[in-house]
Amino acid sequence: MVPNEEIGWSRTQEIRRSLAKSPRSADQSTQMADKLIFISCGQLTDAEKSVGVLIKALVDATPGFKAYFAESVHDLDSLAHNVFDGIQRCAGAIVALRDRGLVLDANGAVWGHRSSVWVNQEVALLAYRQFAESTKLPILAFVDPGVKLEGAMTSLIVNPQPLPGLADLKTFVDSWLANSEFTAVSAS
Repeated sequence: MVPNEEIGWSRTQEIRRSLAKSPRSADQSTQMADKLIFISCGQLTDAEKSVGVLIKALVDATPGFKAYFAESVHDLDSLAHNVFDGIQRCAGAIVALRDRGLVLDANGAVWGHRSSVWVNQEVALLAYRQFAESTKLPILAFVDPGVKLEGAMTSLIVNPQPLPGLADLKTFVDSWLANSEFTAVSAS
């Protein structure tokens, strides 16, 4: 991410409100034909959440798409059930690997910077779903500079791009939504 364009929580809320006034009308947001896009990013800090909230707003503002972002779920059901359901129903995913901090190995040597372990697990579940269903699931992945890829991210062809600033993030998401081939997923 460009240092002078850090996506802050208050700026994210401002962008979210402005996107809510975008061309997508209220009746469009509930259409059955909307393709669900699973948003996966850490949610421990406001800095992590702000990127997910912004991506959700960008997806929701695009006709024909609806975003699933766990931060916005308000349900008495378990978080795991909601996340698994979102992974099962999505037509694609956008992933943001944000820097969670430095990790040391067992000998105290610097291993590298880690992102949310949940994000890596969700990517693995999406890959398994794609394999099991023999259906392509488009994925757009971003990574903070310095974050060491681990787990499924080291074996899958995800090719995360550096997390861009606000204007470029909108361009990337809009282009990906417009140019990816999404398979219809039946609602469950």
